[in-house]
Amino acid sequence: MPTRFLENHVFEQDWDDVVWKKKRAAVPTTVPSVTIGRKIVLLRQKKQITLLKLSNLLHITKKELGEYEAGKLVPCKRIVSKLSKIFNTNMHVFLN
Repeated sequence: MPTRFLENHVFEQDWDDVVWKKKRAAVPTTVPSVTIGRKIVLLRQKKQITLLKLSNLLHITKKELGEYEAGKLVPCKRIVSKLSKIFNTNMHVFLN
């Protein structure tokens, strides 16, 4: 350990040197599931419906639909029900 001198006093460092190590990326142990937002995006693109048109069909704003798709908001059951009717799917497609 290095020794420091200050005006006739001797100080010894009482801690270990700091060593920075890069953290390893965590390896996922399970396959990531597709989120509700991603399912909405995929179904919307498959049916070739624009964000604006789908938001009008759902009677919500384009911003709100964008937040559902981005995963910032989770749609309520009413919206999920409307989505299942629009895409002709079961509600469980969005909930599982």
